[in-house]
Amino acid sequence: MKDRVYFSIIIPTYNNEKTILRAIESVINQKVSYEIIIINDGSTDKTKSVVRKIRNSNIKLINIHNHGVSHARNIGIKEACGKYLIFLDADDFLEKNYLEYIESQEEKDMFISNYYISKNKKIINKEVCQKGCILKKDMFYQKLPQLLENYTFNMLANKVFKRKIIIDNNILFDEEITFAEDLNFNLDYIKHALSYSLLNIYAYTYTINSCSLSRRYINNKYNQLVKVNRNLESFCHNEKVLSKIKIRSFYSSIFNVLLKNDSVKEKKKEIKKIRKQEKNKLFPCYNFKYFILNFIYCYCPNELFFYICYLGYKIKNKY
Repeated sequence: MKDRVYFSIIIPTYNNEKTILRAIESVINQKVSYEIIIINDGSTDKTKSVVRKIRNSNIKLINIHNHGVSHARNIGIKEACGKYLIFLDADDFLEKNYLEYIESQEEKDMFISNYYISKNKKIINKEVCQKGCILKKDMFYQKLPQLLENYTFNMLANKVFKRKIIIDNNILFDEEITFAEDLNFNLDYIKHALSYSLLNIYAYTYTINSCSLSRRYINNKYNQLVKVNRNLESFCHNEKVLSKIKIRSFYSSIFNVLLKNDSVKEKKKEIKKIRKQEKNKLFPCYNFKYFILNFIYCYCPNELFFYICYLGYKIKNKY
């Protein structure tokens, strides 16, 4: 491997024996200068042996005890030597010719692309950045509310980061955050990036599966989202977008409590505590859906609020 490559692809993995080969092949089938750094975060299945069977000198496998995805990505950052970094999850994959296209572009501090969302091997949604354009920092900040609304800024894998900016500014994943850590990292990065390229191409396929974080209980999720939202407020001053994000964060925290393996009584107690922390403040609302969610959040008695949320949770997870 060359001392310096163009792309460092960082893949954290935990028990992805069935999908990691697809993720790796989506990189090695592209004709670019790359290294793949796979951080095996304490897998107990055959993930490690699947990777070891691949004969490719550009692949580096690092085995660690299970410390979570943020810790694994931070190890990948420290090991990387490429000009640009891409974070690829082991159950997802890059689109054909994506890396070749990026390599052909004028250098920028960040590239942001469209991405697909896949469920049961079918594309169920397409998240679109917009028509391609190049933006400097001030113009990008003006564009940020739109990118937050259509979810193209929130995620990690549809972006290409300049390694020098990450290293020079000691940008790492907050290992205390286990939800929305992607968004938090992106926010920390754009503090230092000066040039952005929004690309009207599809970079990535994000796979929804039964082990998705939305279906697993996350300890202290409410306080984690509060921390991320405070970081967000320093960049985005669009009241409409912020209110939507805060309402979504609140209900996401409530649904998370409903996932907890606990008694109904304890769940009600925890949800009441979250509502009390929020002080039932009314967020500005700009459409009917968020008006209803806001009204329920602010004015429903605790008992009724619990059962409305429980019904919403059941409907959400059915689909």
